[in-house]
Amino acid sequence: MFRNLKELGEIYGEASSARDKPLQGRLSDDEYAILDELNGLVMAGEIALERLQKAGEARVAAGGRAFSNHYDLAAHLLSAAGPILKGPAADTALGRVDLLFDLLKRLGLGTPDLLRPYVITLHGDTERRPLAEQIIDQLLAEDDTRYKVYEEVRASRPAPGDYGPSLRETVEPDLHEAMGFFLAQWIAFERGIRERVSRRAGESLSTAVPMFRLLDASGVLEKDTRREVELIRRIRNNVVHGVEIPDSTALREAGDRLQAITERIKQEE
Repeated sequence: MFRNLKELGEIYGEASSARDKPLQGRLSDDEYAILDELNGLVMAGEIALERLQKAGEARVAAGGRAFSNHYDLAAHLLSAAGPILKGPAADTALGRVDLLFDLLKRLGLGTPDLLRPYVITLHGDTERRPLAEQIIDQLLAEDDTRYKVYEEVRASRPAPGDYGPSLRETVEPDLHEAMGFFLAQWIAFERGIRERVSRRAGESLSTAVPMFRLLDASGVLEKDTRREVELIRRIRNNVVHGVEIPDSTALREAGDRLQAITERIKQEE
């Protein structure tokens, strides 16, 4: 915004002299009047833009409203997670917000107020775990029956914005069965670890605690087994969030190994 009419007049005079030498000299009263009007328009425009920005921020922050679409959800996440991002968010920081939006809608959690408990536990390492995936994992850990709901959500939209053929329709029955077996073993393993750590702590454990922290806190796994579980956890993340899915043999082998580890943990209690 121009600070005063003199500054605006000087700019106008410089521009005029560059185009037309006869316009040099002191501005007339009419020219000053027109410049005054232009300055008022500029000020009004900037005020309107500020009001628009504040109105948008108020809309995004409104707690009880339902998110209208995944763009609305993305704007809210960027605003709410701003303090942990420590700078502009990378293109990959959000992750599959479209899947998170669909899942929240299916679970009846699609408002800022209901989402807040999951947002406040987010961490800023979005290169390792995008914001959407962090929240989805919290939702799944809170209630393992949601894995089935999320599978249906993900099957309906294999790629961002894609409502084409179902992912289930493109996966061979044998592979789909192997995925189900593997996830069942992972759920049992994760539940066992959480229960073990909760008993040691003497209190219910928050589902926001990442699995790798649980494994460190549990102290029940030897170094080699801990490393093996970390590799299996990456398979789990790829099955749940990724596009590429391991073959059925790899999934069954990982599931069998998880089953054995879970049984051993139970016997040691």
